Amino acid sequence: MSARIVENISDLEYNCYSWVCPILKDDEDMELVLGPVDLSLKFGRAGSDSHKTVQRLLMDRKIPMWLRERVFGVSKGEEILLIPGVGHSIGFTDEVSMRRFLESFKGIDAPKKYLVLTF
Repeated sequence: MSARIVENISDLEYNCYSWVCPILKDDEDMELVLGPVDLSLKFGRAGSDSHKTVQRLLMDRKIPMWLRERVFGVSKGEEILLIPGVGHSIGFTDEVSMRRFLESFKGIDAPKKYLVLTF
């Protein structure tokens, strides 16, 4: 896994192993936790109003109980930001989701820095 900070997202090349997370002005000192996700926390995909506990989400996907406790993710406080292979709640993973993300900033300054995680 690699992590880097970028300021120019127009030159990014996407693949199925990358996730781009905006660094908002309030989040410049944010602490992300990478590791097994807390099954009791709720997760909702970007652009969706639906949320489920991670436990329920993994049950619905027929992930065996012994494996659920080992599912890797990225969280910030009580918020699950990314579960690779399942989805992300913030940021984007391809050009289409990047355009949707940037459209949400119409009339507001878009973030200037982004964290790019590649698995």
